[in-house]
Amino acid sequence: MTFPIFAITDGDTRIDLLKFLTLVTFKSSVLEPQSGTWGMTPFADGRVPIDMTLGNLMIEATLSVEGCDQDVVASKSQKVRQLLENARQYWLSPSWKTPVWVEMQGSTESHTRYAYIYDYRAPGSGNPFGAPMFDINGSLMIFPLILETTAWQNQPFGEEDCIAINTLQLGSRTSTTTHFHTASVPLSGLHDFVTFVLPSEFVISGGPQGWMGYSGGQRWSFCNNFRNVTIPKGATIVSAFLRFTASGNSPTTPCNLLISAERLHMSPTFKDYTSRSIRPDYFDNLYHPNKSGRPYHNRVISWTGEEAWTNGNTYDSDDIADLIQVCVNEENWEDTTAIGLKVSADVDTVPASKGNRCARTYEAFSPANGDPELHVVYVAPGDAGQEDTCEQKVFISNKHNYVQITHVFRYDASGGGSFTDLMTAGWPQDLFPTVPGVGDALYCGIDSSLVADGQFRSLVFDLSVGQYGLTISRSYSQTGGAFVAVPHGNTDNTNNLSNVGVHSYHFEQPVDFDHTAINGVDAWWFKFEITAMSLGCVVPTQQNRDIYTILTPFFEIDESQVKGDLPLLARTKLYNRSYGTISPGNMATAYAKKIFLATRRKSRGE
Repeated sequence: MTFPIFAITDGDTRIDLLKFLTLVTFKSSVLEPQSGTWGMTPFADGRVPIDMTLGNLMIEATLSVEGCDQDVVASKSQKVRQLLENARQYWLSPSWKTPVWVEMQGSTESHTRYAYIYDYRAPGSGNPFGAPMFDINGSLMIFPLILETTAWQNQPFGEEDCIAINTLQLGSRTSTTTHFHTASVPLSGLHDFVTFVLPSEFVISGGPQGWMGYSGGQRWSFCNNFRNVTIPKGATIVSAFLRFTASGNSPTTPCNLLISAERLHMSPTFKDYTSRSIRPDYFDNLYHPNKSGRPYHNRVISWTGEEAWTNGNTYDSDDIADLIQVCVNEENWEDTTAIGLKVSADVDTVPASKGNRCARTYEAFSPANGDPELHVVYVAPGDAGQEDTCEQKVFISNKHNYVQITHVFRYDASGGGSFTDLMTAGWPQDLFPTVPGVGDALYCGIDSSLVADGQFRSLVFDLSVGQYGLTISRSYSQTGGAFVAVPHGNTDNTNNLSNVGVHSYHFEQPVDFDHTAINGVDAWWFKFEITAMSLGCVVPTQQNRDIYTILTPFFEIDESQVKGDLPLLARTKLYNRSYGTISPGNMATAYAKKIFLATRRKSRGE
């Protein structure tokens, strides 16, 4: 237990009202809505709040001033009123530099709280000619005090904490095509593939063939374990499929199959059994492809096989990108994780489609001769955006864009021309060839296969070395391979790629901005090209992050930084880094009439 605090101060003068005076009564309000906007919709009853303005806190107290004579009582009350008048003048007079705030803490509270004083009222000064202010034994004055304040804060005024903010996004990088084999037998008695038979629930571990579909009135499933699947966490799966090599000729009957994935971040291998075919009751469910020890995701992909299989030929499943994405999104996913995939008979299939297919396995044929393969095209996550910082490096947009820059190419015009993929080159990286020449270029683009509309209008650089002596043109792509100079709305905070540190470049998005192929990648491209250079020129160097475009109209704050009853009370400074005026162009002049700032939790629960 501590001594309670009820004090007013400007940082220099401090009056503890509980020690200097005597508290008779006390009452404090809570923050309540003062005004706001409500919205209604024809699709639902009632109304919902759109925005809300909170009122001020009101603190009401009755104080008594005691002293041996009236001068002491008057002096004490005047000191309180004088400091409170300073509080009011701070808001009324621009020349008044010192605010006044109230400090408060209950006897059993662990933290002191603080609030700026906007205004006060302290009516009445007592009767100097009668009791209790005039008394032969002393003087006493009782007066009410009303304080109107800001919301409570947990930090003493005059101090400040950095509230670090970020716009870090799982951006896009160059798409990667890769495939994985079912692994070799890792240890004696273990296998990365198994054939499972229903309704008898027999399991055939290993073996030269993997059956799928219906055969002999039973449903056959071919389960494969793909280990060391080197797809990074957070990757975007563009496409994926299973590739099988036929083991023998299949019947011509169509075969309807289902593909499912294990809900285990490290799919275990299958056990070997001497009999090759035993009841599952005799072994651990963890090794059984249809028991609780090997749970499967609810997402299932249908694969309808109409064509008959010919021995030795390869056959690809339908796209299973959604299924692989579910696996990669698992919380404990790692880039060495094993994925277990099961191809089984569709129980709802009609009799006319109850065919079967038989695929080769690793054990009999090895990778070079047709073991099952998992093929995946993915876009790895990048370091797009800004990590937590208290510096002016966080950019937000005025609308939500959805796809990050996916490709950055450095083009060397000498020797017939060549491209370097900077997304995979590591940092630091020169944005033009070390020995530059006219025609060298930097291309930044968004892959058209990832999004229907990949136009963008901003780029953010983080340069450790600024360019010197280079004349650089800027242009955007059009259909057919043409590049056209940006006609309007250029705002170059990089100063032609010469400013060191984090700076942005903005341009008015042209209506004819379209995708075209550069270095085999069809994308919306923005190009920086060297058109002239002087002796001793220096190329710009990107220091430790990918070039990115501004995607989100919000920034994020770690919840551990947000304290108190309100979601957040902080000073937020916004700077316009894009153009303020626009010359006549493709878009009408746009000015910000109002800026709304609000906080919300990133996760709102299940």
